[in-house]
Amino acid sequence: MSKFLNLDMPLVEVVATLNDKSAREIHHEEFGHLSVGADADIALLGLEKGNFGLWIASAETYGSQSCCAK
Repeated sequence: MSKFLNLDMPLVEVVATLNDKSAREIHHEEFGHLSVGADADIALLGLEKGNFGLWIASAETYGSQSCCAK
């Protein structure tokens, strides 16, 4: 998630890409959403600002945001 954020992808798009879009891509639309009757696996995340080391395309780089479990 942090890599996408540091590539200037909005947080809402990062969450959608890693949830409902991913579920549709693998043809499992029953996953990737929260709705009545759906199985749920929820993580509480926080957006932190700072200087964070990242690995993107086999190269170390630095970003100013990190998505961390809370």
